[in-house]
Amino acid sequence: MDILLYFAKGLGPDFLLNERNGKIYFELLKDRVFAVRKRAIESLRNLIDIYGTQWFEKNMVPKIVTFQKINNYLQREIFIFAVEAIAGAVSLDCLQKQLVPLLLTMTSDPVENIRYNSAKTLGVVAKFLKDLEPIRRTIKPLKEDKDIDVRTIAAKVER
Repeated sequence: MDILLYFAKGLGPDFLLNERNGKIYFELLKDRVFAVRKRAIESLRNLIDIYGTQWFEKNMVPKIVTFQKINNYLQREIFIFAVEAIAGAVSLDCLQKQLVPLLLTMTSDPVENIRYNSAKTLGVVAKFLKDLEPIRRTIKPLKEDKDIDVRTIAAKVER
C-alpha cells in the first residue's frame, strides 16, 4: 500500500486512474486479510492529501460507493469504513448528498455487523454535518434492534 502511495505522489493523479494501478489499489481494499483492507481504507485519506478533495470526489468516491451494493458483507463494510476515514476530508456536499444517504440505508441491512458499523459511522460523521435530523430518524429504530450490540451503539450515537 505504501509503495502505491509513494508512486501516486511522485507520478501524479493519472497513476491511479491507470486501469492496472487502480485495479491493484481496489483489490487491496477487497483483500481477504482485514489488516490489508484496513490499511487500504486508511490510505484513502492520504489520497485526498496528495491529490485534493475535488480529484478524490470525482475519481474515487464513485468507485467507493459501489462497495455498498456488493453481496459479501465484508466488502459492504469497506464502504462504511471508507466513509468514516474520509468524512472530515471530503466536501460537506459530497458527504451529505452522496455518502450519508447510502450509509443511512445500510442501517437496515440484514447483517448485524453492517447495522452496527453503519450506526457507529453515522455517529462519527454527524460532527461534520449541519442537518442531523436524518441521522436521528434512522438511529431511533435501531435502539429497538434485535441485536444487543446494535441497540447499544444506537443509544450511544443518539446521545
